[in-house]
Amino acid sequence: MRTLFILGYLIIFTFTSIAQQKRALLVTIEKYSEKYKWTTLSGDLDGRIATRMLQKQGFNSITHISNEQATKPAVVKALRNIVDNCAQGDIVYIHFSTHGQQVEDINGDETDGFDEAIVLYDSPQKYGDIIGYKGQQHLIDDELNEYLTAISKKIGSSGEILLVMDTCHSGTMNKEGSNATTSRGFADPLYFSAPSQRKTQKRAADPNIVDTKSLNNLTFFAASSEAQINNQARIKGKEVGSLTVFLSAAFSEISTTSTYKDFFDKINKYTIHYNLTQTPHFEGNMAAKIFKGKAIQSKNLTKDEMTEEILNEVVNSVSDVGQTFAVIIGVSDYKFQTPLKYAHLDAIRFNEFLGYQDIPKQNRFLFADTAKLSVQEIYNVIDSLSDRMGKNDKFYFYFSGHGDVDMQGNAVFLLHNAPLGNYIDNSSKGVIKYNELNERFDNIRKKASKILFFADACRSGSASFRNISKAKTITEQLKEWESTVSVLSCQPNEL
Repeated sequence: MRTLFILGYLIIFTFTSIAQQKRALLVTIEKYSEKYKWTTLSGDLDGRIATRMLQKQGFNSITHISNEQATKPAVVKALRNIVDNCAQGDIVYIHFSTHGQQVEDINGDETDGFDEAIVLYDSPQKYGDIIGYKGQQHLIDDELNEYLTAISKKIGSSGEILLVMDTCHSGTMNKEGSNATTSRGFADPLYFSAPSQRKTQKRAADPNIVDTKSLNNLTFFAASSEAQINNQARIKGKEVGSLTVFLSAAFSEISTTSTYKDFFDKINKYTIHYNLTQTPHFEGNMAAKIFKGKAIQSKNLTKDEMTEEILNEVVNSVSDVGQTFAVIIGVSDYKFQTPLKYAHLDAIRFNEFLGYQDIPKQNRFLFADTAKLSVQEIYNVIDSLSDRMGKNDKFYFYFSGHGDVDMQGNAVFLLHNAPLGNYIDNSSKGVIKYNELNERFDNIRKKASKILFFADACRSGSASFRNISKAKTITEQLKEWESTVSVLSCQPNEL
């Protein structure tokens, strides 16, 4: 029973070791809180594109915060986590695909009277949206720079920070022509003070978002310069963050000797190719090699005529990628069975592993030593997820704990209050019957979703297809085999 745990531990250990070198934080928002009238962006597609790009570049520690999860506390916690865990020589990538906005400067450090801010999920848009608001739900540049400074000191001159802002700090909707796309940002700044208390200030033409002069290991890319609109690009009929997709495409054309000037030139090339009005912005050492020369070369296509092909490939590579959902159960504490030591910890580690794979927290349901957990509650969660799933989605089911077979030789998995030996009509008493579980898996298979089933339990081999598909036709069995991967810790007669 410990085989899967040891294997999983080795995977996670290897994963963590690699993650000490390249770390990433992605903050992407598609839909904002309905309380405020922020326009919908292409955050979900941006997130998939950026994640795939980073995985190809060897980033295995990727934290992705999206949509309703992208609140100020969550983003600050993720930044603090990078500060706490980064080390000398690390490569740190931080990416925002959100709205941006100028907000009234409170501490007086801005000559024009305005700070630049990242608009998070529940950030208000206008004065009066929240009485007494002072920026608590925006990520203001002063705050971001504090974390960047802390990271910079820890990684030292042998490390590097790449900050990517696919945002905008002014702008309206670009409504010209049939290729009109959504812009990111809001034309008017957010004031914290009442109109009668405001100072008359001229807004800076070139907002100073980060301090690259004092942080010599920081490279900064912004989607637009000065007070320009940051329009999303339209590729293959889909709107996508311009800097996000152009950055990803540029990675397809670099080599280990490429500099940030080479990189920036390619991003500009794509911007011109799509006739976007903005001019990408760069701060840092243009002569420096990308990721200190640790960038991973994937292609070397440098001809201008390849531009369309590369960008289409980037969008196509993630357009059909569905969501992933998971139900994870680990039981060590038993009322009638012999207690176990590690099963609940195995479930916790597996949940963490899926988190490292960029599976959102809201899509993962973890039950670790939950004494009151019932079989029906598990079935209800699976049924609810099944209703949400569609084509190309994946579903993980993981169980670690006691397992057995009933009198018919069918696999059963035991919860906290499962009885000893009598598994007939005991679903309400903590016995998960695999044939009932598989009926719910059938509903998922009908939607062409993929199922990955893990059972780290005694006699788990009884959950193999040859033991549960006798009543099904050959066609039904073939479909089941095609859409399901099962990893079982032992044979039907083994402990």
